[in-house]
Amino acid sequence: MFSLSPLEIARFLDLGYLVLRLEDVEDSIHDRIFHTCETLYKGTSSLPDSNVGFNLIADDLNTNIPELSEIHGSKELSGALSSLLGPRYFRYNHSYIHRSSGIDQSYHKDSGLPWGTRNGIRSHRLNWAMAFYYPQDTTIELGPTEILPGTQYWTIDREKPGATAGEDRLDLKFEADGVHKNPDLSIRDARLQRNVLDFDAHTEPLRLEILKGSVVLVHFDLFHRGARRSIDESRYMLKFWYVRTEEPEYNKTTTRVTYQCEDPRRELVLSSCLDWLGVPVEVEESLSASECIDTDGDATLVAMAYKSAQLRDNTLLQDFASDNEALRRAATQALTTTDDFGLETAFANTRSESHTVRMSGAFLLGEIAKADDEVLDVLCCLSIQDPEIDVR
Repeated sequence: MFSLSPLEIARFLDLGYLVLRLEDVEDSIHDRIFHTCETLYKGTSSLPDSNVGFNLIADDLNTNIPELSEIHGSKELSGALSSLLGPRYFRYNHSYIHRSSGIDQSYHKDSGLPWGTRNGIRSHRLNWAMAFYYPQDTTIELGPTEILPGTQYWTIDREKPGATAGEDRLDLKFEADGVHKNPDLSIRDARLQRNVLDFDAHTEPLRLEILKGSVVLVHFDLFHRGARRSIDESRYMLKFWYVRTEEPEYNKTTTRVTYQCEDPRRELVLSSCLDWLGVPVEVEESLSASECIDTDGDATLVAMAYKSAQLRDNTLLQDFASDNEALRRAATQALTTTDDFGLETAFANTRSESHTVRMSGAFLLGEIAKADDEVLDVLCCLSIQDPEIDVR
């Protein structure tokens, strides 16, 4: 049985991606999948109803491309998913065939569920993952997927006017301004570079050059985008979603290995995620707390909140009920690591006049997973009666 080592799991949780080569899938399978993708895309162009065309390349892919059962059942993919999401992981229905073009996508995180809410709270715990499968060699010229490694724990504010529902986007006007298809490629590149620098000056984009028949496992909350194609050849990427169905079973082994985080601002988050999964990895502290938080932005807020959670600092409870979205979000995520420390404030938050504060309280009650009558009563009441869809 193929499985990921503790260090491979730590690296995935640190950087947000892992490349897998499907050694047990015959080359001819990838060729057949590629040619079916070509046929399906040609079919969409001849259909007058765009919804029917959309259904050819989304969600029902396993019916349209039966060879995909070989991909889902491969020992590398199934073993890696079992290592990350547990042996009873579930493949969610959403899937999509992405074909590269001359257009550039903006950096985004996929929409969480339910669709279309502005819920900006994404759990740092590994409950969801995506698989990007490539049935052909993918080069820079073919328009690869571009990722921002390690950004799965950081994000942007969602409650401000004009923010998109669903996806988190670094640039809300990239498409509206027509930058995505501007014939001057230097304008596109400059805008994309500015997006990354404004978000986090220490993050370097990575374009994934991938061998035919490979899968990139991606943390569901990693910022990514589709890059433009510069040659007249097809490049397909098939995307699949997977979800955990059970709380992790703790590893009883006493042998622990050490791992050094690529970015010290993620050390405390990574350590808490590994502890929750029960993976026997000790995260080395490479820098002091003051050196870890010497930058602006969400990465700093998250690092500071997790440090406050370690210290059981009461200022974290104040931030948890703050009107400042970024402060409240970081505090909410950090409090998931403190057992009952934030429980009383979570109950109070669910009674707040602010629906975003109520949402944060409900989120923490769900993450703590303390299924007693009081918690269940509050969550059921909010699910049924709250006037705001984001809270429900």
